[in-house]
Amino acid sequence: MAGFDWSGWKILRPPLEEKVKSLPNKPGVYVIFVRKGINRFIGKDKEGILDIGQSNKLGDRLLKFLSCADGRRKKGHAAGVRFRKYVLDNYYVLGDLNFRVRTCLGGKTPRDYEKEMLHSYALEHGELPPLNNQS
Repeated sequence: MAGFDWSGWKILRPPLEEKVKSLPNKPGVYVIFVRKGINRFIGKDKEGILDIGQSNKLGDRLLKFLSCADGRRKKGHAAGVRFRKYVLDNYYVLGDLNFRVRTCLGGKTPRDYEKEMLHSYALEHGELPPLNNQS
């Protein structure tokens, strides 16, 4: 997202599962991205953001994404299920994924951060990231 302040965020690069397991189970927000440009309704998302989300247990939430994305679970993370069903092998593989994570500090809740980020993304690209719920 152009001009977004990523200071304070931690980047997790593949392989992801062990790195995700080491995350604290604290409230936070995450961005799942592929580091490849994705054409959007308005312009191009140069970072390749696939999903923006939040959780009160950040590590657990991202493990659910990974286990849904690789087929070990059939439910538990809607974006992981959509990745497996529509994206995996057709466009990207799990090894293409990267995570940005940030535990929430101060007065904002994870949901507040997520709403701000989704709003910013939608203003820039005219739509939400591809794996986020579009309703």
